[in-house]
Amino acid sequence: MRRLSAGARVGRLVDEAIARFELDLTGTTVLTETASGPFVVTPLLAARAGGAVIAVTRDSPYGTAAEVRAYTEEWAARLGVAVEVHVGNALERAGDADLVTNLGFVRPIDAAFAGRMRRGTAVTLMCEPWEVRPSDVDVAACRATGVPVLGTDEHDGRVQTFRFVGMLAVKLLLDLEIEVLLSRIVVVSSEPFATPIVESLRAAGAEVRLVDATRGDVLDAEECAQADALVVAEHRDRRTIVGGEPGLPLAVLRDAGVAVAHIAGKIDDPRQELRKAPPGAVAPGWMTVTTDVLGPRPVVDLHAAGLRVGQALVEEMRAHADRERAEAAALAAAPALA
Repeated sequence: MRRLSAGARVGRLVDEAIARFELDLTGTTVLTETASGPFVVTPLLAARAGGAVIAVTRDSPYGTAAEVRAYTEEWAARLGVAVEVHVGNALERAGDADLVTNLGFVRPIDAAFAGRMRRGTAVTLMCEPWEVRPSDVDVAACRATGVPVLGTDEHDGRVQTFRFVGMLAVKLLLDLEIEVLLSRIVVVSSEPFATPIVESLRAAGAEVRLVDATRGDVLDAEECAQADALVVAEHRDRRTIVGGEPGLPLAVLRDAGVAVAHIAGKIDDPRQELRKAPPGAVAPGWMTVTTDVLGPRPVVDLHAAGLRVGQALVEEMRAHADRERAEAAALAAAPALA
């Protein structure tokens, strides 16, 4: 199981994020997840901000529930907070919370889940709304039962999520032994990933060409064969980018020794012919790897922002018990997006 390095830095990042977002969850019960690596910080943030926390976990490929429970309790003791770890289905605790996050072990937040939430509960999305899959969160079902739902503005200056995506591209290229500096790199991406990736690579001294299929750009085989690396980070266009049909033939990259940094987008390479990081496939709309591999800060800052959106929703629901009014107020007061 992946573990954060022990030390004072994580606690400092948590406290700095709480202060930056003026996060105060006193009197609020938060239902969220706890998991391995940096994803243990979400319940720590909520508890450190004064909330009563129910953190759901289960066995997964990243660690057993028992390992995650011990890991969470270790970090909670280190930060001087209390976290209740619930092993099992989040649906069992849906009626116990004032604020629910959309993180992995809590999902799906569907009609059955919404039906169990008590009056005044809010759902905060720890991402921008366009990233949410309907199978994970049924926003319409929540709102139909009077539960407000908002996403987190990842372009907020206090979050910087997309700049970290640019750093993620740099890391994957370095892992592939592509120096970035003086390298020729083709980036296949659309917004909001495209600009920060291109800016990060150019700032590191790379020669970069952006191919954005959503604006009609075409991936040129000859140009790709002359590149040192291809960065594939397409989150919106679901068509095959490399391999298969109508993707760029695998042989173009394989025979020229072009490395592939794969963040998102469909690559059809069943025999793993490409020199690619990370290896393996991912479905369209999913990321192969997220910014947590860079360190804890991206998760701390994003989830603090998401909890701040939830705080604003809960406060307004307590004051007026009106879902539409709560969402409007939170949009004005927090780093929120509808």
